[in-house]
Amino acid sequence: MGVEISPNLAAIANKRIEQEGWNNVHVVVGPAQTIALPGTFDGLLLFAAHEVLTSPEALDHLLAHLKKEGRIVAFGAKLSNSRQGRLLNPLLRLLTQTLLPASSAPLDARPWRFLENRTGKLDMEERMAGLLYLVSGYLPSKKTLGAG
Repeated sequence: MGVEISPNLAAIANKRIEQEGWNNVHVVVGPAQTIALPGTFDGLLLFAAHEVLTSPEALDHLLAHLKKEGRIVAFGAKLSNSRQGRLLNPLLRLLTQTLLPASSAPLDARPWRFLENRTGKLDMEERMAGLLYLVSGYLPSKKTLGAG
């Protein structure tokens, strides 16, 4: 199940799904904060979904549909702390201000912080002088949630 807020991008995804004959892949259109999702899922992939990753409401809604100990992966852009990356931070800020929805949080060096607060430690890898990140982890068991 894919969630996409843009009807145009969802139409492109649905065309690809149909062309490939993927009968087990479905895309629903709507905001991640309130989209109706049936059942639970094994994993959550947030691919270039800054507006979802930086929204506590969206994360809480999506994580409520993730199975206990479900896998979570997020990929996107971030501000860099490296010498090379800091030179490109102003350009990245300008690009993301143009491309991201107005409701998105400004780009920073740890856009996964709300996810980490809900899941605990995440594994993180940086690419392209620290301007791109890949974080991954698991939804803790119910007993672990809320533990210090």
